[in-house]
Amino acid sequence: MQDEIELEINTFDNELNLADSEKVTLSAEQIEDIVSHAVQFTLMNNFMDMDESKYRVQEELFDALFAAGLLDKYRHLFVILNHKYPTLLHRVF
Repeated sequence: MQDEIELEINTFDNELNLADSEKVTLSAEQIEDIVSHAVQFTLMNNFMDMDESKYRVQEELFDALFAAGLLDKYRHLFVILNHKYPTLLHRVF
């Protein structure tokens, strides 16, 4: 059995403004994956131009968040945001 950790995370409204918070339970492996990709993306975001490798890291972070179930409640927004970010929809559905 994997170690699981309960965290309180922010939730967002349809305009992506802070709305509330909720408790979620994630495995240590999920947290490690998300934090590792977030650190890598943050460093790349601050020190590199947006190139193909940076998009790859951004997608890996998205995939880690999605796999952990942290984006499930925002699925309805993917359709709305797809007009602005057309690569998003095919990855979600």
